[in-house]
Order: sequence, then structure tokens, then C-alpha cells
Amino acid sequence: TCSMILQDFWRRIVTPSVKI
Repeated sequence: TCSMILQDFWRRIVTPSVKI
């Protein structure tokens, strides 16, 4: 599902980006 891909993308790219 698209949701699974979105979650993986969010945790790998967006979360680190927000932390820094």
C-alpha cells in the first residue's frame, strides 16, 4: 500500500530532516 511506502519515506527522510 502507499501508506507503507509513505511511512518508510517519512521515517528515513522527513524525521531526520526535522531534527536538524
